[in-house]
Amino acid sequence: MKKLFALLLALAMLCSLSAAVFAEDSYTITITAQTSDHIYEAYQVFAGTLSAEGKLGDIDWGNGVNAEDLLKALKNDTTVGASFANCTDAASVAEAIAKLNNAAHVEHVAALIGAHLTETKATSVPVEGKDKTYTITVTESGYYFIKDQDGTQTDHDAYTEFVLQVVKNVEVSAKMDVPVIEKKIQDANDTEGTTSAWQDSADHDIGDTVPYQITATLAGNVSKFDTYWVEITDTMSKGLTYNDDALITIDGVEKTEVFDIVPVTDPESGETVLTITCDDVKALGATNDSVIVVSYTCELNENAVIGAAGNPNTVIMEYSNNPNENQGGDNVGKTPVDTVIAFTYQVVVNKVDEHGNALEGAAFKLEKLSYGEAVEGAEREEIWTLVEEIEVAKGQTVFNFVGLDDGTYRLSETTTPNGYNSIDPIEFTVTAEHDANADEPRLISLSGDPFTGMVDTGVLSTNVVNNSGTTLPGTGGIGTTLFYVVGGLLLLGAVVLIVTKKRVDLE
Repeated sequence: MKKLFALLLALAMLCSLSAAVFAEDSYTITITAQTSDHIYEAYQVFAGTLSAEGKLGDIDWGNGVNAEDLLKALKNDTTVGASFANCTDAASVAEAIAKLNNAAHVEHVAALIGAHLTETKATSVPVEGKDKTYTITVTESGYYFIKDQDGTQTDHDAYTEFVLQVVKNVEVSAKMDVPVIEKKIQDANDTEGTTSAWQDSADHDIGDTVPYQITATLAGNVSKFDTYWVEITDTMSKGLTYNDDALITIDGVEKTEVFDIVPVTDPESGETVLTITCDDVKALGATNDSVIVVSYTCELNENAVIGAAGNPNTVIMEYSNNPNENQGGDNVGKTPVDTVIAFTYQVVVNKVDEHGNALEGAAFKLEKLSYGEAVEGAEREEIWTLVEEIEVAKGQTVFNFVGLDDGTYRLSETTTPNGYNSIDPIEFTVTAEHDANADEPRLISLSGDPFTGMVDTGVLSTNVVNNSGTTLPGTGGIGTTLFYVVGGLLLLGAVVLIVTKKRVDLE
């Protein structure tokens, strides 16, 4: 029976077992789970008498299985049927299981047992003060089939694999295996010519192509499933336009064509929901801990939100979560939501005179700095690219440049208000700090001297001052009078000088 015991433990490869003191009247199974709110059930598969040495004798069918139907299923099964062809009762079935030397066949037998359970079971209760610990009390020795109660899983959980144990008092650690999904975005600084690693936030100009990547690591028990279904749901806010360019790989091998990829844009909210589905990733080569990577891009469009609220993008994955049943219905798990955000900013120029009064009649252009290719022994060429030019408009004294990211800019006055001196071009650098790695990414700081940045609104603003020009005197009025007075004095002086000179000559 030791061999039978060892083989049945193979059904619980993710569980650890420790035997406690033998009890005559009842036995307890204590289960420690990774999450709370479980309900476990124990079904007696084989009954018998348990000796002090821990051996089960006089094996008979337990009250937790439909014995006749299970025996028939074992004998007729195409995978393991040959091993049970001569079985006639519980003892011979137990002996046949003991002779199995293939772990996959043992798992297959467990699945057949799970499909032929009765309503007779013992149900777990939580241990007081330990929200992740449960006990099941049974009154007979034997081999028990332990599983989660169907339909009791939370969204972010998975069903425990079948566990079949010889009962003394036992303690089991149930380790559910669930997939993990991560969403990332890349940042770029046009001035520095750099691109970030994959992270949780970025800033971009409106019109930029924004790279995204989804990485889904499958559960470590995919091999236990007949088929393994996944559905990735990616939701893009209205400021993001999907470029219809998703590329999907499984363990580095492209599989894009065999996934069902459906983008749908809501005309009211402007959100786009991208659904990526595969009925069976095992058929595509996926196995335990396989990695599915989805790469795609969006354009940051004119509906982009400026400032701290940003332009979020979220992802979840639904998946098969019960290796004991086919996927669908209650046998679907869901990962927690993962969020990334693309930020963008706005530059506001207030045109004023030297007294701080609003001044109309100006026009501006904004350019962004980048550099040419590096050449050995020479400085890199500065390249100023036009971002936007705003022409003169009647009554306009505030100029908005919307949808900018970090980098170095140059503001130039292309038209100067009449009667005022032109300004020198203003160079400034927009600097933003945002969470590179966070569950809920935030915009932390925003600056751009001489512009003052506001994190909430994403606005960098400053006053641009024009000083009055020098005013030359015109014809008429006091200006002309001044010239007449000065001219008269000069004429009088000349007369005095001539008269004096003549007197000197006569003497």
